[in-house]
Amino acid sequence: QIMDNFHIAPQFDEPSVTTVTYRQKLAWKITEENWNKPGCLVLELSTVIPGSLGGVPDINIPTGGFVDFGEIFDNTRAVRFYTLWPNDEKVDKIHVDAVFRIKSNDGETSATLKT
Repeated sequence: QIMDNFHIAPQFDEPSVTTVTYRQKLAWKITEENWNKPGCLVLELSTVIPGSLGGVPDINIPTGGFVDFGEIFDNTRAVRFYTLWPNDEKVDKIHVDAVFRIKSNDGETSATLKT
């Protein structure tokens, strides 16, 4: 059975570009109801990363790519980071570091995930 994806746009999106780096700080608000829905929780990246292809509306890929929390089996989600790049892009020039900070509204639960 294929589960539906549900998309959440960022509440905060702050890109920063220098001559050699690109950084993007985003924040999303995820309700408990959304977190507990079956399927894939998709956190949209609303700004295109320089050099990347951007989104593909035909297959529901947001403008800058996305991070998803895909349910892989009961009570377990995988975190995946998606962006699209042209075939002729020099792979050795692309380096991605992602830091995810997750915390509950009450502040009792928090986690930091780094790639």
